[in-house]
Amino acid sequence: MNNNQDVMLQMAVTNGKALVILSLINRPDIYMDVVKEIEKNMDLELTSHRHSLDVKAEGTRILYKGSFKEYKDIEQKAEFIMKNPIRFDINFNGYVFEGMMPKGVLDNLRNNNVKEIIFQVSNQFVKGRKSYIKMNQVVVTGIKNISFS
Repeated sequence: MNNNQDVMLQMAVTNGKALVILSLINRPDIYMDVVKEIEKNMDLELTSHRHSLDVKAEGTRILYKGSFKEYKDIEQKAEFIMKNPIRFDINFNGYVFEGMMPKGVLDNLRNNNVKEIIFQVSNQFVKGRKSYIKMNQVVVTGIKNISFS
C-alpha cells in the first residue's frame, strides 16, 4: 500500500473544515476494504448518489463515470484523533483509518479552528486515453468528534 504511484493522502483546510482525501489509482482492493469497513461499522445517512461527475477546470472538461456516494455521520460516532504532530486516526465506530501528514498539519488544524472533518476516498482507473475517466468515490461528512493531542 505504500507505493506512491497508486496511493496518495492529502488534507485541505478551510472555513473551519478539513477535507482528508485518500486518492487511489487502480487499487480497487484498498478502496473496497476501506469503504466496506466504514459502511459496516457506521450508521450513515446517504445524502447523494450519482453515477457521473462533470468537472470543468481551467478550460478543460473532464467527465468521471462510476459511483459517487456522499454520506453524513448523523449519529456523530466517527472520531478524528490527531495522535501527534504528524499521525492521525479516523475511528469509524471500530474501524480505524490511520494516516500521516507533514509536520505543521496539527498547527494548521488548530489555527483554522477546525470543527468538522470530511473524509473522501476515491479509486480512479487509468487505462489509456478516453473521453471520460472511470472512478468510484465515497465521501463521509459530519465528523465532528475531533481531538488534538
